[in-house]
Amino acid sequence: MLEAYDLNDEAGFAPQLARSFVLFESRRIYDSDFLTRRMSKRRERHETGPSRSYVDENVHLGPSSAVYIVDSSEHFAANGEGHPEHDYDGWNTLVWVKEGAAWKLASWQIANGGLAAEREEWNGTYRERPTFDVKPNRLLVDTLKDRGPGTALDLMMGQGRNALYLASKGWTTTGVDLSDEGVRLAREAASKQKLKLETFSAEGERAPGTGGAAKGEIAAHFRVGFHILRDETVEDVADWGTKTKLVRFVAQKK
Repeated sequence: MLEAYDLNDEAGFAPQLARSFVLFESRRIYDSDFLTRRMSKRRERHETGPSRSYVDENVHLGPSSAVYIVDSSEHFAANGEGHPEHDYDGWNTLVWVKEGAAWKLASWQIANGGLAAEREEWNGTYRERPTFDVKPNRLLVDTLKDRGPGTALDLMMGQGRNALYLASKGWTTTGVDLSDEGVRLAREAASKQKLKLETFSAEGERAPGTGGAAKGEIAAHFRVGFHILRDETVEDVADWGTKTKLVRFVAQKK
């Protein structure tokens, strides 16, 4: 079905759709006529759809329905309409139903994946009332007690609670985050508090999601040129309000 759609093969695509077919993409609902028009326009411009690769395929099969969920990476070639070559990571959910003896596609849903999805999730988190501790991290505060200011880079700074604390202590601070909303809130707070804080949004490639570090994993990156001042795993209440295992690590450049 997807191959027929990408190749603008209406004759091979349309018969596979259920009478109630609907596409949900970018918070909009489209019917089969919309996709037929899209394929027709691409054919007029001598274009095809993206080339696709799939990972993490999931199939859930019932007596009269089948659900296919897949993480899809799509590559789009440049066209003459001002759209440059680009890639898109997204989740596709396709629901097939029985119409008589034949399987027909009833629903196709496309949702952001990769960095775009993660940015959207964190933007939503920072727009809502935070459920995490908005005060600076205790490990950071303890580490800086007897130290004079220097230069700091706060990666994944969120809404800037730690970066703002560093700036308030005289540190030359730059904060980086994937979330546009987080960066906006950090800039706004810095302006209100009359603090100098440099920001820029993170656009680099990295694996989405979160996870902890195994014992010794962080220290392995700081064996050369650093004194490791603290490296411990403890069970305590995290800044997100849940009791869990925490890795606390501090290294000082020699």
